[in-house]
Amino acid sequence: MKKILFTALASFMLIAIFAFKSETKSNQIEKDYSLARVSKVSGKYIFLNCEPIQDYEVVYELSGFTLGHFNSPNEIVNYVVKIAKKREDKEGKEYDALIIGSSKYDLAIKFKK
Repeated sequence: MKKILFTALASFMLIAIFAFKSETKSNQIEKDYSLARVSKVSGKYIFLNCEPIQDYEVVYELSGFTLGHFNSPNEIVNYVVKIAKKREDKEGKEYDALIIGSSKYDLAIKFKK
């Protein structure tokens, strides 16, 4: 009788432990660290040395500067925003964001809807 009681108690404890573990796994929320908030300058999103995960199309390729002329990332951003604004005024094509420093050219992009 003691063996049966011990076996039943041990079985019950194992079932309880596995049920608790599976419940805690299902209640855990995995964080997605690939998402971030980006800053805006002049109403445009700025992706500095990174790219958005949302689909986009390239509106303009921007180039024509060397990093040696700038002392900070803010100076680079302000310069590229100024160039993009001039290009937007000249060609009339609107863009949503700038991707700076992640490829050969800086890009003015429009998000796909």
